[in-house]
Amino acid sequence: MDEIASLSPAQKCLESISEGAIIPGWCQPVWDDFLCWPQTENGSMVELPCPDGRMSRIKNKAFRICDYSGRWEGDPEWEDVNLTGYSNYSACFAPHMWNMLMDLGEEYESDIRIKIARITRKIEFIGYSISTVCLLVSLFIFFKFRSLRNARTRLHINLLATLLINGVLRLILYSDLAFTFFETYEETMKGIHSIKMLCEFMYILLEFSKMAVFFCMLMEGLYLQNLISVHVFRVAKLAKVYILLGWILPVPLILMWMMCMIYEGEGVTCWWGYHDHPCFWFLQGPMLCILLVNFILLIFVVRVLLTKLKTSKTPELHQVRKATKAAFILLPLLGIPYIVIMIGPPSLNRNWVEFGLWALISHLFVSFQGFIIALLFCLTNKEVTFVVGKKIRDFVNSEKRNRRGTDSTVLFKVYRRQSPFSANDQTTQDQAPMVKDSLIVSTNL
Repeated sequence: MDEIASLSPAQKCLESISEGAIIPGWCQPVWDDFLCWPQTENGSMVELPCPDGRMSRIKNKAFRICDYSGRWEGDPEWEDVNLTGYSNYSACFAPHMWNMLMDLGEEYESDIRIKIARITRKIEFIGYSISTVCLLVSLFIFFKFRSLRNARTRLHINLLATLLINGVLRLILYSDLAFTFFETYEETMKGIHSIKMLCEFMYILLEFSKMAVFFCMLMEGLYLQNLISVHVFRVAKLAKVYILLGWILPVPLILMWMMCMIYEGEGVTCWWGYHDHPCFWFLQGPMLCILLVNFILLIFVVRVLLTKLKTSKTPELHQVRKATKAAFILLPLLGIPYIVIMIGPPSLNRNWVEFGLWALISHLFVSFQGFIIALLFCLTNKEVTFVVGKKIRDFVNSEKRNRRGTDSTVLFKVYRRQSPFSANDQTTQDQAPMVKDSLIVSTNL
């Protein structure tokens, strides 16, 4: 019994096929890499529950058809499976997932796309790891030095915090997938994705943090626009409102998406492939609107900047450089590169090179966004580097003074111990000059 339990599903199927009696004229039993299909009477259809898998709707059934000649029916589009027959798993997937699988194309190109996906996942893991470290350092600096706290930096802190939460959640989920899925198609280890409630809760948190990132980017854009066109003191009050809105506004959108997935998720484990589900437009739509608004705000800010530079009578080339630099710095802060990502990947039935370029560019920006923002608005910011540098210089100077004071105390104690005028020393006052001269000579040596 232990030996049978240790066998893989494929081995169990093949063993049952070899041990069973063959009925002439019936379709023979077969293992199709997912399910073990029993021998079936000619002219009939056999159904089996969908295999347990992340994208599979396990409540539905797959089927095979045995024709009247006693052979499994094949798929005219897949000539290589006509010998062993064709298993129809279309009911096991949501329509959008089934169409995606059909668009993968030939096996060669499908394998290339899977390799590209694995490479970009490794890039994402590296990017989120570096971003997490930089975000933690930046948040520590902003919380440590009170002189850096103002309306502008408080908005930055909230954006950095949302990016940190999003990055950490992604690292946790990617690590779980790496250990329980990518190495083997059979789950030999139980992780987050094996527990339905925990998995769905983690993805709700992930999408909430992602929406919070977008709304914090929107608040950054609105604050910047108000800073240019509104009185400074009023802007300081608005900053507090913006901070609250950045965390509150995602909540109703997440609730609507969550309810839609609960009722329309079609029984898929852990809502696998939810990015392609129509319910995702509850999140996708607002994100696209935010990017559009931020793009308009960016144009407005650059236009105002150019107007002010022209009135300052600076050379035209210098004006262009400043405007370009400002736009470049604001791009990651306002999330403008997300527009390319939100458009979506090229159709899977097109050239794999286009898919590879899109995957590389999009995942590079998304995973390194935290690093870029932390670098531009904290780690290389002149105000921040001045305050941190001053603190380091003060600490170094304080250590030097303490060291000098300690060395002086030690030398004084040594001198008192060796002093010829000590109360316990028997050297007379007449001998003192000789002792002093000998000390000076020994010091010079």
